[in-house]
Amino acid sequence: MSGNVNLEQFDPRLKEFYEFRADELTEDDKAALLRLRKAIRIGAPRDGERVLDFGAKQGRLGTVMRSQGINAHYTGFDISDSNVEAARSAGFDFVQGSVSQPLPFPDKSFDCVFALELVEHLTAPVAFLSEIRRILSDDPQARAIISTPSPYN
Repeated sequence: MSGNVNLEQFDPRLKEFYEFRADELTEDDKAALLRLRKAIRIGAPRDGERVLDFGAKQGRLGTVMRSQGINAHYTGFDISDSNVEAARSAGFDFVQGSVSQPLPFPDKSFDCVFALELVEHLTAPVAFLSEIRRILSDDPQARAIISTPSPYN
């Protein structure tokens, strides 16, 4: 019996789940906006940096960054057709895909990576974290901001 798991078998179910969840997103979710502002404060993306947002939904992190005058090169990444379409229509660079697959980005292609409330949904989080490390720049200030839901933070 092989120790490898074919993660592709989970992608259709995950995609269906997140398509369903996309319909629940609202513009006035104060708790979500608070989490995004906190993540931006912690990650401190700077003008000109290459920022990648995993599980980006409709690009709200990019929207908040714009509203704060941060002129980073924002790229969103999400599995949902609805989310990707909404984000692209808002003018964001967006890539559709699954974090359970090898990421479609070259090595060292981002300065700041966000994965907010995402890793707890993954069947193989270590593989995803390894991919984040691969795509992060070698710059000593490159960083990954990863959060999981907790009532204590």
